[in-house]
Amino acid sequence: MAFGLPAKGTGFSYLKNTGWITAAKVLESLISYVIVVLISRYLGAEGLGQYSFLFSFVGLFFIFADFGISSLLTKDVVKMRRDISSYISLSLSLSMLLSVASLVVYTLIVFFAFDDLLVALLIMGMYGFVNTIQLVPYSVLRARQEGLKIAIFNIVERLLSLVGAIIAISIFHSLTLFILVLLISLIVKSILMYLFAGKYFSFKFTFAVKKYRDILASSLPFLLIGLFSIIYVRLDTVLLAFLKGSEVVGWYNAGYKLINLLTLVPGLLLIFGFPLFSRWFKGQKRRLRNLFEGLLHISLLIAVPAVGGVLLFGDRIIRFIYGFDAVEAFLAFKILILVEVFVFLTAIMGHLIAATDRPKVFARIAGSGAALNILLNFLLIPKWSLYGAGVATLVTYIFMYVVMHRYIAKRLLPFSFWKYMVLPIVATLVAILGTCWLPPMHVLINILLFMVVYGVIVILVLRLRAAASVINQ
Repeated sequence: MAFGLPAKGTGFSYLKNTGWITAAKVLESLISYVIVVLISRYLGAEGLGQYSFLFSFVGLFFIFADFGISSLLTKDVVKMRRDISSYISLSLSLSMLLSVASLVVYTLIVFFAFDDLLVALLIMGMYGFVNTIQLVPYSVLRARQEGLKIAIFNIVERLLSLVGAIIAISIFHSLTLFILVLLISLIVKSILMYLFAGKYFSFKFTFAVKKYRDILASSLPFLLIGLFSIIYVRLDTVLLAFLKGSEVVGWYNAGYKLINLLTLVPGLLLIFGFPLFSRWFKGQKRRLRNLFEGLLHISLLIAVPAVGGVLLFGDRIIRFIYGFDAVEAFLAFKILILVEVFVFLTAIMGHLIAATDRPKVFARIAGSGAALNILLNFLLIPKWSLYGAGVATLVTYIFMYVVMHRYIAKRLLPFSFWKYMVLPIVATLVAILGTCWLPPMHVLINILLFMVVYGVIVILVLRLRAAASVINQ
């Protein structure tokens, strides 16, 4: 048994599906970074900045198209035994209507407000539309623990994008052409999603205002959670683009996109952990607590050494991957990596709060963080540019962590947090000291040695703890 999960049954299904998704996400992320490197090498910091701006801008609009329906669907379908098909069909109909409305508003704003990147922005509007529509079948497959299918569809989409990137960027040097390729790849993925999720429901467009209103009322907290999360992640990039230009956005996102690989960790753990939180909340509190603390432990074992590694090697990593030799990118990277510890913790804590029938509480906490983030971004970015954006993000996540920790400890699950911090912090410090004594080497060799030292220490300590536990029993 690991973290309260048995070797078969529901727990085993969680491990198996999370394993499939993890393997796929690792491959997807590697492909994504190859694409990012191609953009930075052929189009420079300005091209990377434009690419980052396109996704950030469209993300701010199309969060309203989903309206939290996909998250609500994941939460509800896992517990439903009757009327599943009609509920999914109704949710999909509503999602389609909202997506069309969002696309119309987005297109009008882009058409009248932008001259530069106009074609790319219009294509990104269609990308946002398709991406929102495919969230419903994705949520169905997720709730039904179809990890392998999700993994295959995601890999197919990324491979198509990679081929397109090689052609559009390295040969034609066209960011707009590449955005078109991304749209086509997403359409292929969406078709596959619908084909395989179709066995769980039979779609029939349903227009029912009263039922729509009920769904929207239930999904509103999830919309707010998603909207506030988008603000943390996207607003700084959009403001930097308008106030400081694409090159600064490129420097800022050079580190951000590397850090996004780490952000996948809590997301992967929660793909199927979130439904289990919801299922175990009533009647299986011990399993819920074991899973919750286990996910926190895993997250810290990954996040803390990542912070140490970036603080030690951050400038060399940026220079090696992107070819940038900008001090601004180095410093922003080191500020942003500090955020990751709190990103990990708040993701798991927030999903626990939402899954235990308290999404409104999560939304209020996220809303307070979003308000703080907006204020700090407008105050700090004009004065300190990308450093101000990084500091605003760091302060926001620290604030959210403190509030969530206090709420969970008092209202949901009394848990011990600090005991999980000692091992990763001590092991990271030892790895840093050990690496600093070594002569200068290639950055990849230094990182590998750092990881080996850290891993050996963690494994030894965990085995000693396990042995001590057996002796005590």
